[in-house]
Amino acid sequence: MQNSPEMFNEKLQRIKTRLNAIANKYKRYPPTWPFIIGSLLIIAGIIYPTYGRELAYSQIGLDLKQVSAFLKELGFAFIISFVVAWLIEANARREYIQFVEETSQQLSVSIYEFLYNVNLPPKVFKLIEENLFKEQFMRENLKITYHVNELNSDDISKNVSAKTKLEMCASLLIFDVEVSYVVKNISGYSGNFPGAFTVEKELKEFFNPNSLVAKTGLLSLNIDGKYFNLAALNKTDKLAPDDERNKNFTFPIPLEAGQSKLVCLSYRMIKRKSDKELYRMLFICDSLTFAAHYPKSIRMIADPVLPLKQQTDKNLLYSEIDDGFIQCVISHPIFPGNGILMWWEPK
Repeated sequence: MQNSPEMFNEKLQRIKTRLNAIANKYKRYPPTWPFIIGSLLIIAGIIYPTYGRELAYSQIGLDLKQVSAFLKELGFAFIISFVVAWLIEANARREYIQFVEETSQQLSVSIYEFLYNVNLPPKVFKLIEENLFKEQFMRENLKITYHVNELNSDDISKNVSAKTKLEMCASLLIFDVEVSYVVKNISGYSGNFPGAFTVEKELKEFFNPNSLVAKTGLLSLNIDGKYFNLAALNKTDKLAPDDERNKNFTFPIPLEAGQSKLVCLSYRMIKRKSDKELYRMLFICDSLTFAAHYPKSIRMIADPVLPLKQQTDKNLLYSEIDDGFIQCVISHPIFPGNGILMWWEPK
């Protein structure tokens, strides 16, 4: 039997009723008057022997020290009762918070169980939760364009020998990549979007990186109309330590809840003439337009890395391959880890 949203709402209402009952039970803090009275009694017990008049022993049977001790002990009793009440309250609130978290988790899983008759294992739901439900940012209208060119002598330093130049030109390609997207904070709180990407380091087995005249790495960055100068571009590299294979860049973007900003950047890298490239999503993206312009001396193929059902839906996926040009348009959301896989080789 297919469960309906009405059945789910009924269970949700029962859970809310229980939550409200617990909240009403512990919603008030202990009164502060025992603490105030206890403090005043202790103060009175301290100063009474100094400033008070001795009471007639024959009337009450107490001297100054006895009165002082009585006031202080009574004050401590009030304060202890206040502290105990606070400890009980803190424990009750911890119990309440734990129950809310457990119920929230159960309720989230129950959405699938009630609406779709799917009982997801906890590990599967945790994977979905961490990669989708807990995402703070998403990218919209992502566009990626690769301009691939053969290396020529003008891109190589004059100090390089003619033989090395020929080897480099025969073995390497220059990739100029342009990327643009709108990043949006989809959460209810502010945060910094971790704008980050990696560029493969120069191929040291082929040449010394200083042999190149052409600059590699991040070439330009524009965030919502603000252009980064050379010093700011270099800072994006220093903020992210490089690893053995890649140069890492990062540019945190502050975003208020619901705020969006346009990001445009370009970078350059050196690749072998027979190689591959995977552009993988780090955040949810609503769509992707990918294009590559490449020399006719090589053969290139681009294949979307998507769930199988999305790959076979012709209404959501369009691709075109021509001699020197390739394009792929994905008009549906793309999950983190998905993307475009390219590979190429000389003809």
